[in-house]
Amino acid sequence: MCIQTLRRCGALSALALLCGACQEESDPDWQLVEAYVTLDTAWHAKDIEVGRSAASAEEKEARREAEVGPHPDITLAVTAARAIVGVEGHPRTLDAAEFLVDHPYGLSKTASEDIELGIDTLVDGLGPDWAVVQAYLDDNNAWQEAQNEIGASDDSDEEKRRPWDELGNPPVVARALGAATAILRADGHERLTDAAIFLLGREVAVGRGTLPRMVEATARLLDAAPEHDEWPKRLYYLQWPRTRGDDEREAIDAMLADVVERAVDPVARATARYYAAAGLMRDSNAWSLSDEDRRGFRERALALATGLSEGVEDEEIVERLGALDEEGQPRNATLAEAQEHLLYRINHTTVGATVPDVVGTRLDGTEEALSAYAGKVVLVDFWATWCGPCIAVLPKLRELHDSLAADQFTLLAVSVDEELESVTDLMQDEPMPWANWHVGTQGEIVDRWHVRAFPTYVLLDRDGTILARTTGWSDELAKLVRKAATGEPRSA
Repeated sequence: MCIQTLRRCGALSALALLCGACQEESDPDWQLVEAYVTLDTAWHAKDIEVGRSAASAEEKEARREAEVGPHPDITLAVTAARAIVGVEGHPRTLDAAEFLVDHPYGLSKTASEDIELGIDTLVDGLGPDWAVVQAYLDDNNAWQEAQNEIGASDDSDEEKRRPWDELGNPPVVARALGAATAILRADGHERLTDAAIFLLGREVAVGRGTLPRMVEATARLLDAAPEHDEWPKRLYYLQWPRTRGDDEREAIDAMLADVVERAVDPVARATARYYAAAGLMRDSNAWSLSDEDRRGFRERALALATGLSEGVEDEEIVERLGALDEEGQPRNATLAEAQEHLLYRINHTTVGATVPDVVGTRLDGTEEALSAYAGKVVLVDFWATWCGPCIAVLPKLRELHDSLAADQFTLLAVSVDEELESVTDLMQDEPMPWANWHVGTQGEIVDRWHVRAFPTYVLLDRDGTILARTTGWSDELAKLVRKAATGEPRSA
């Protein structure tokens, strides 16, 4: 059944049709879950097909609208899965719990509750069984090795797609999460340290709804092995699930503070201070903060960052931060370098800070200082030709540029493309009639301003003070630009 047919039927009818196409099942609730997974799989396959096509960005957008449409509604499937786990002894309990952990994130209004219900159900159903975790690790390692083998081949990207498609998605981590969590909660389990390390590893950090597990694992690992010698690596992953939500932010801050206080290794304590300060710095850029709250975040970040490397200056942190070895290759920074880099970012690249003068290279090869635009409101746009959202927003940027007075406002596009020709070729079809710098992949401004996502926008007032810093375009940013350029009060 094609996805267009399913879309025409609507979500409820599509699920009903899919259920009818399934083999007879004794449980209609499980049929609804399976039906959603089938529809979801078809949706993603079509979306990938459109994304891989040679069409322009505009054509792809039109095809997604006509052929793919909005993501299938997960509500019925979530309700059905929750009903299943509520029935004692149901044969599909673990399957439904796995679904609740793996699918609702970002799609269900009750995603956090769904995930917690799924984890708790898996904890009860699987128990503290390390074999479940090991089976996932073995499957995931095999999957990763196969993916690496495909990537290292001499085949073209087109030729690589088929084996990648056949390889499918990575193994689902849900059951391993449940079993590892059960081990944490079991008194004196012999694999407690292993389970905690697993829950603080990369495979879990990039997963969904994992923050509560990471908080719990940190506390238990500090109890069991405060001298654990890989804390710096674990701390690197702890920052990944950080969000803007107050509860999540406070949980991670408390978790890192626990490491600062209880870890034996001074490098671990210094690393925890670094990531805690970096998180507070990022939080200080949030749109919704009052000036007082913003200052509070920055002051706390400065207090943590100042002196964090004392006594361990030459030890490494799991961050590159533009550091290069003797052969010019990227390397992890020392804690002293990380401290200096972080203090610069807090003082000069967050909302409310004033940026120092920096120099970039225009497309004609001449150097230009940011101070050349003093007296104007400046929207700095870090972008690349390979960044789809960067290209998609160009019509809106042209509209903004053309509607504001040139003596009051300017756009400054900073390209991180490796080759200048990529930029100039694009401009033949996509005019960018504003100031343009090409700094490449190792540009100093990109490193010093710690730009890691594209597009990143930094809005400066006429004195060079940062009014906003955000990734991705929004109507809110556009309104703020117009208010700053026209002199309208921000609160108006």
